Amino acid sequence: MTHQTTIKLSLVGLLFALCFVGFSQTTEVVVETQYGPRIVSDHQVVVSEVEPFRLPGHRNPRLAGWLSAGLPGAGQIYNGQWWKVPIIYGGATGLFLWGRFERAERDRFQNEYRWRLNNPQEQPRDLEMFNIDQLLLGRNFHRRNLELVYIFSGLLYILNIVDAVVFAHLATFDVSDNLTMRVEPFTLPDASFHALNNQRTPMQGGLRLTFTLK
Repeated sequence: MTHQTTIKLSLVGLLFALCFVGFSQTTEVVVETQYGPRIVSDHQVVVSEVEPFRLPGHRNPRLAGWLSAGLPGAGQIYNGQWWKVPIIYGGATGLFLWGRFERAERDRFQNEYRWRLNNPQEQPRDLEMFNIDQLLLGRNFHRRNLELVYIFSGLLYILNIVDAVVFAHLATFDVSDNLTMRVEPFTLPDASFHALNNQRTPMQGGLRLTFTLK
């Protein structure tokens, strides 16, 4: 192999290496997503994004709902509304105490009712001021109240989830002082046939109600 041949092969190899390096480089582009701009390479076909747990000014409604479903009040904490947690658990505590009272009273009336049915000749053991029919009414009354406790508990649980989801949606809603309403006069060209036929400057006016949402 001659010296010139060696130089030519070296140049060809160098050009090939440069081409390989050039083609192996990727161009970064900026893609606008719902979470802001993302830098991706031009050879990527699918851009996989991991939804952030929390972004400034942004809340994930689905995540807030699942948090409140798993632990009531957790979605409110995620939304930054800590003050709602005592309300939720205060309501739950009140329902628990109410339910325990109604259960105890229902069992009390029911046990005395059964005792008098099975022992008609014996003296009442409890609730002497009530006859047997009133005992039955009292048992049904407390049973109905206990069912209401169950219903209200379910509603409180569902409301806790709905509240977390709704306020996560409203996290980016502008409720600042820039939400204004103005009433102002306006003028528009009067293109009616009467105005044009009288050969006067066709103008008409009125009041305009303007909402500014920023």
